[in-house]
Amino acid sequence: MTRLPMFKNNLTYNIYCFHNWIVLLISVYGTVNAQVVVQFTSSNDNNLNFQSIWNFQVNNLSGPTITSYIEIKITNASTEPVVVIQSPRFELVEGLNTPSYDIIKNAKIDYNKNNQAATILKKEEYFPQGLYYICIVVKDAKSDAEIGQNCTQANITFEPVKPKNEKTDGKKDSFLGKHVKFSGHTEITGVYSNMQPLGSTTPPSYLQWYLNPTLSVYDFPVSFQLLLSTRQTDTQQNINSFNVQFDAQQFKQMLMQRAIAFAQDKILKDKLGNLNLETFTSQFNTIKGKLESPGALLELGQIKQLDSLKNSLSDLQNMKLDSAGIFNQLRQLKKLTGNDSLSLDTSMIRAKMDSFKQQGDSLMKAKTDSLKKKIKVLSWLEEKKPYYDKLMKQKDELEAHLKGLNIDSLTGKIDEFSSKYDVKKFNDPNYLYGFLDKFKLFRKFEKVMTAVKTLSIGTSYPNYSDFTFRGVQLNGFNIELEKWNTYIGFIFGTALQGIMPSNLQGNNNNVLYTYKRNVIGGSAGYGSKEKSHIHFTLLSFDDDPTSIYIPDSMIGMAPRPQSNQVMSTDFKLQLFKKKISIYGELAGAQTIRDITLIDSTFMINITNYNNPREWFSNIFLQKDVDLNTSVDFAFKAGAEATLFKGLTKISTQVKRVGPGFYSFGNPFMMRDMFNIEAKVSQAFWKNRIKLSGFIRRNIDNLEQTKLLTSQLYNFGFDFSLNIPKWPSLKIAMTPYVQSNDSMNMNINVLIANTNYICKIKKTQLLSNLTYMHQNGTAADSSMNFYSHYITLLNTLLISKTVSVNITQNYFLINNRYGKVGTYALNASGTVVAFKRWNNSIGTTISFNENERRYGGYYQTSIQFLKYFTFNIRAEYSRYDVINYTANNINIPFDQVNIRGILTTKW
Repeated sequence: MTRLPMFKNNLTYNIYCFHNWIVLLISVYGTVNAQVVVQFTSSNDNNLNFQSIWNFQVNNLSGPTITSYIEIKITNASTEPVVVIQSPRFELVEGLNTPSYDIIKNAKIDYNKNNQAATILKKEEYFPQGLYYICIVVKDAKSDAEIGQNCTQANITFEPVKPKNEKTDGKKDSFLGKHVKFSGHTEITGVYSNMQPLGSTTPPSYLQWYLNPTLSVYDFPVSFQLLLSTRQTDTQQNINSFNVQFDAQQFKQMLMQRAIAFAQDKILKDKLGNLNLETFTSQFNTIKGKLESPGALLELGQIKQLDSLKNSLSDLQNMKLDSAGIFNQLRQLKKLTGNDSLSLDTSMIRAKMDSFKQQGDSLMKAKTDSLKKKIKVLSWLEEKKPYYDKLMKQKDELEAHLKGLNIDSLTGKIDEFSSKYDVKKFNDPNYLYGFLDKFKLFRKFEKVMTAVKTLSIGTSYPNYSDFTFRGVQLNGFNIELEKWNTYIGFIFGTALQGIMPSNLQGNNNNVLYTYKRNVIGGSAGYGSKEKSHIHFTLLSFDDDPTSIYIPDSMIGMAPRPQSNQVMSTDFKLQLFKKKISIYGELAGAQTIRDITLIDSTFMINITNYNNPREWFSNIFLQKDVDLNTSVDFAFKAGAEATLFKGLTKISTQVKRVGPGFYSFGNPFMMRDMFNIEAKVSQAFWKNRIKLSGFIRRNIDNLEQTKLLTSQLYNFGFDFSLNIPKWPSLKIAMTPYVQSNDSMNMNINVLIANTNYICKIKKTQLLSNLTYMHQNGTAADSSMNFYSHYITLLNTLLISKTVSVNITQNYFLINNRYGKVGTYALNASGTVVAFKRWNNSIGTTISFNENERRYGGYYQTSIQFLKYFTFNIRAEYSRYDVINYTANNINIPFDQVNIRGILTTKW
């Protein structure tokens, strides 16, 4: 029986929700099944943001390196997409892989424009309160096939503390002055472990500091980025980095805020005769809110009671009981009625009247004393009364003023202004800059800076096009300018630093030898890259042979210095209000494998010799050069259409990358590949039903230079049903046909998923059930395999501060090594105290007939002093081998991990 690969490496678990394992076995261009596991390492998850999303590791259990990319899909509780993140392509080596800073920095982010959480995320860079589903999908770059996946959910119970805005908070200017602002954030991460992660070069313990401040002077923002890590070594490319750049995005936001404030304030004031309706309304609502607050209503009621008590005391003190007066009234009554029967015994009546007066005086005194005591208790309200009288007077005046306005006239003027200047269009830079220029809102230097899209010195990650420069670290100068529909970009610096092993005699690992690689080039053309455009790009990469020293004994094993020149034309044409988009790129490249042999007659192809120094004409005319030089081309062309109010989406693409085409600006690009594909999706019934399908064909060995030609043909469809208050359902099926000259492999993949939210008063139960089946057959029956995977994930939200998570997984795989079934149980609970202190505790156990793992964790996150968040996680895991076999030779171990993160925002 075989060892299940999932237990090969360290497992860690998420703060809010524990992980579940998904192992996809898909054969890609050969006989090796790709086995990839995604495992969460978690971090400051209640402060979920673009950095904490990447707290996971990818474990490649297959052995060979796989060129791949990652897709992160985040949806809300109603399965509505929030954001989709796609990484650049990278080499997934054997063992544990942690997403590098380069991958994170260059990931493509697509927000759902119709989702409120996505809007907040784009603006504030954090997820608002709510429940989110996070799916990490690893795909093979050759076929776009899913080779690894893990999904979890995060319940954000409180939002991070944000630095206060001086304008909105009514505070005075900062100590730096009215026109100087300083903001940013920093993060210190410390990790301790008693053992190094298996299959990884990451040290067991390290310390890392990331600093990202922004200094804005007169709305001119300059940001700094500094990353320092103890993981930095002399035998690897730089982890540490430093960058200074003009923050064009924040500059645009500042200009947009200025334009909106002008539109809502000054323009309306001019139009409405120096009357700022918004200000009056705001003042009225503020005063009204103060008077109608629970505390104010209580105090106003007590003030009314105090006035009533004072009036009663005054009336009581004015009353007098006079016995003589009462006696005279009786005599007068006798005279008026003529009733002689009323005998008036003067002495008796006076005695009774005096007795009555004494009793009355006694009662009046008791009542007076009682009123005085009650008034004394409420006497503290005397100081409050003038304050409330003033507020009520202001409220009455504002109310009378607002009632006297001609609202219809004002609304008409506002509508007239809004029809001319649409605030919503301020997202369009050309519209925004035109508005600011018309009303003379630009400062002298700002109009010039609107042309700057990127201005960076230090470590940056330029992105020109797919075939030229994309996702490679540049240490140097990077600038992009856009003005009057003209685009210009220029880069200069180094793409690699020179590295050689510290022990030259004892280490023959070629990977460690790297020459310093210089790059210079640029791009220019019409239009912005995000819109209709046509751009021309020219790049030159040259290794410096003198940047490292290689002894004679190692020359045969060390790589040689190279040179690479790339030229490209890419375009995009958007039609019918961006409903239809046509795009494409044509690129050529020349690569010299060893520049020290550029003049060697030994390497010359005598029949078709062309001078490698004439690289421009060689690329343009696709000339053959010599055995030391390759010249080839690549192209892609496609179209996308969004029709019928976004309900129908169609896309198609054809792509070819020649075997001799290299671009050092995109080293992970798959070469020797021809691809054609088409996709279509259709939504019905107000997006409640969605159907989609695709077809794809890949083929390699384009010039018949390899012994084998591999082909991939696959198609598939998705069906989703999402009815409010009903369980959602999604079904996907994808058959694969993979073949080469010696074998054929058919793989079928079926995935079904359903989730449901059940509410019982204030308690919510969220359930998610997933089933996946894979079945592979080949002419060689030893390659046949099948697997079943079932996961049930439940989250119980008892309140906004208490939640419980339980996940159960069962995975069964049957291949030529045998059949193994594995069960895993994960349980965790989260409690938020004092709205700022988050605590999570969890446990896990996984076992099959060969091995067993169990452990637990505790994680706490607390916000303090308004701007600080501290997160610490401690976990323990134990791995035991039950049955040692030829494929299961691991050694049992105990692992302890402690991770602490201190985040500061200001």
